[in-house]
This record gives sequence, structure tokens and C-alpha cells, in this order.
Amino acid sequence: MKRICLYAGYSPINQIDDYVIRQVIALAQEADVFCCFDYMPKDGELDKIRPYCKLILCGRHNGYDFGSWQKLINHLGWEKIEKYEQMIICNDSCYGPFFPFAESFTAAQRRQADFWGMTASYEQCYHIQSYFMAFNQKIIRNPVFRQFWQEIKPQKNVAEVIKNYELKLTSLLQKQNFSAFALATDTKGDNPTFYPFRLLRGHHLPLIKVKCFTKADIHLSEVCRNWQNLLQNISDYPLSLIKNHCQTLGIDCDKSLTAAMDKLEVAGKFTLPGIFSMQINRKLCLKVKLFGFTICKKFLSLQEARKKKQLIEELNHKLKR
Repeated sequence: MKRICLYAGYSPINQIDDYVIRQVIALAQEADVFCCFDYMPKDGELDKIRPYCKLILCGRHNGYDFGSWQKLINHLGWEKIEKYEQMIICNDSCYGPFFPFAESFTAAQRRQADFWGMTASYEQCYHIQSYFMAFNQKIIRNPVFRQFWQEIKPQKNVAEVIKNYELKLTSLLQKQNFSAFALATDTKGDNPTFYPFRLLRGHHLPLIKVKCFTKADIHLSEVCRNWQNLLQNISDYPLSLIKNHCQTLGIDCDKSLTAAMDKLEVAGKFTLPGIFSMQINRKLCLKVKLFGFTICKKFLSLQEARKKKQLIEELNHKLKR
């Protein structure tokens, strides 16, 4: 199948990281890759990926990923893009691939959906998450789809991009009677990318989000103490790519993940018999609720949170006997 890949990237330090190079090389084995970077790389940086790309655009435009994809579409034109059987949009927000992209393409092709992605979420509404999506030729030629890209405008922040573009794209296409598919879907309303090790083990997904390592206190929702052994056992993807990238951002990913997992082990919701409920969230804030309304909240240290959790669990056990 002839595919075109529109790749969006951003770097706060204006350099193309080694994990991005490895990803672009892997994508180039499956598609013609066209890149747009929302920054101006330092001298010599573009040479790292130039052999694997058909085109590289760069320069600050403040349009986030959808702005980069729009710039590529405008530069190439639909007449050129529609010659491909499939159009991929993806970005540099993930580490990987931990498994060959070809496996994902084969799995998606068996479902024969009009568009698909790595993960889908019911958070706010059902949608394919836009860090990796693929569209067939029927969609590429669809006027509503083309109009969507024409109307992309700069947004204030990532939250606005998600609200105005990522969440709306799936429903827009479904209203055109196009079928959707994701390799992994969370039906509980959670963000599936917050469970990276589950995605690798359970769904054989090739990509996991960078923020699970760089902002683990917010973007990680699972405990996997042996995560380094897991990654080394399931793939030949070098752990050094993750650790070195984190270091360039001033982050020790070992400490970051350990601290996040410590908090996750303490966090929990505790519904007591009767009208009270208690919760310790990942920020280690204890909330006491009466009839569903918060009547007390207190921020705790990790040691205090562990003691409070033990007391709550003991109280629960006594009251339920």
C-alpha cells in the first residue's frame, strides 16, 4: 500500500532528538515521510533525518500539531496527497516503535476501517487520539475532511487544540458514515495513553507517550516497578533513547517514575458505609465528602498519606463487618 506520512514535531531546545530520528527511519520503511517542525532547528540538525524525508518544513508557527499538518497539506496540495492510498498524521510525542509499524498496519488492515489510530478514548467523547491516525483514500478525497483542514487556526494551548480539533475529527468523519478502529480502546473514560506498559504488554502497541516519563506525576496512571526490565524483554528499543532525551530536558526519568508510582500506590477512593466517602488523589490531597460534597481536604506528605490510607482501610474493614 502506498502511504503518505505527515509528521509533526516540536523541540524546546531546537534539536532533533535521537528518538525522533529512529522513529522517522521506521516510518520511512512504511510510507513517504513529510515533516513539519514547529521550531527552527540548529545548524546541521536537519541532516540527521534528511535522507529519510521527502520534505522538511520548519519554523515557529504556534499552531501545534494540527497547524503543522495543515502547513504540510497546504504545501503539498490535495492533488498530490490523493495519489496515495492512505494518509497518516503523527507526531514526536511518543517513544518507539517498540514493535515494527508493519504489525500495526497489518492489524488495522484486517479490520478494513476507513480510518484508524493506535488508541481511542471515551474521555469527554469517543475519539481516536490524534498522535497517530491513518485515513483511507475515500476520506482523503472527502470535501468535509478537506474543509476541516482548511479551517485549522492557531489555538491558545494544547487543551484548546484537543477540544476543537482532536475531539471533533472522529465525530466529523463518523457523521460522514466513515468507520473507525483503534488498536486499543479504553471504554471507562480514562486516557489509555496513561497506561503505557499495559499498552505494550496487552495490546502490542509500538508507541508510548513521552509525557509518561517527562511528566509522570500527571500522565502516568499505572504502577510497573520493573518497567525497565519489561521494555528490555519485549523489544530491542534502546532504553538510552528515553533516558538521554529526558536528561536533555533536565529530568531523571528513574526518579520521576518512582515518585509517580509511589503516589499512585497510595491514591484511591474509599466509600465508607453510610454517607461519608474519602479520597486520596495523586497530588496526595485527602478529601472527605458528605453526601458527595467535599467538607474537608488536606494536602499530605507521602508518609502521611500512607498512614491515612491504612487507617481508612482499617476503618472500612471494621464498619463493614
